[in-house]
Amino acid sequence: MAEILLISVFTFLAFYGLLHIIMEIVSGISCKNRDDLCNAYTVITVKDRETDVERIIRAAAWRQLRTSSSDDVPEIYAVDLDSNDGTYEILQRLEPEYKFLKVFRKDEYMDLLTEPT
Repeated sequence: MAEILLISVFTFLAFYGLLHIIMEIVSGISCKNRDDLCNAYTVITVKDRETDVERIIRAAAWRQLRTSSSDDVPEIYAVDLDSNDGTYEILQRLEPEYKFLKVFRKDEYMDLLTEPT
């Protein structure tokens, strides 16, 4: 009885591994055909978050670096929604540290969204 259970578990794990490999191959092929979906970016909106904006940005940057290849890190758009404290200045200070971080004020980001491509 234990032998049958062991064989069943190994069969299940082998099938799961094969399915995972197939899904990775299909995902790789589909990304080559759909550049817009594969070149995604993260948008972080902040307002008056002077005390924790640096931690938020560094955590997001670490996540991007950890999950991406070193040559293809998705961009992070940090959008300040007219803060009344030093949030925007902190974002500007962090921007040179991460080449994939782009800092915008609300109006600049809205202009970016409405530009014809």
